[in-house]
Amino acid sequence: MRSGKTHCIIIANDGQPITKTGETMLYELRTYTAKAGGIPAILKANEEVGRPVRGDNYGKLEGYWFTDIGPLNQVMHLWSYEDMAERNALRAELGALAGWTQEYIPLIRPLIVKQELRFMEAHREFTAPAEGGNFYEFRNYRVKPGTAGEFMENFIGV
Repeated sequence: MRSGKTHCIIIANDGQPITKTGETMLYELRTYTAKAGGIPAILKANEEVGRPVRGDNYGKLEGYWFTDIGPLNQVMHLWSYEDMAERNALRAELGALAGWTQEYIPLIRPLIVKQELRFMEAHREFTAPAEGGNFYEFRNYRVKPGTAGEFMENFIGV
């Protein structure tokens, strides 16, 4: 797993995005549903092989979670890119790495029963916490198309 600090952001897939720099960023949320009991092996493979091979050179890791309530046996990781063109180029470069295709993928592929991808844009500026050692919660809200802006105003106003 990634060492150092992580942070939480609020994201949605419609409306006007705001990011750390005020520019539109693309976020990719990857959700892997694993076979029962497979999460520890996925976490270990990611820590020992996946992160050392990938680092933040092929997209920046913004967050990494696994479930213990709700839908079980899931690992979610959030990556940021400047745009879809950068994402596609970096994913192609990553796919050409032997450490990725011959070492990491064979470790996790047999454990994954389902994979979902979501592409999103930020709706609220975010900053990393000043201190580490915090507990982070991942929440996923579904709203009607075109209502994310209103939802965010209400969410931030609470």
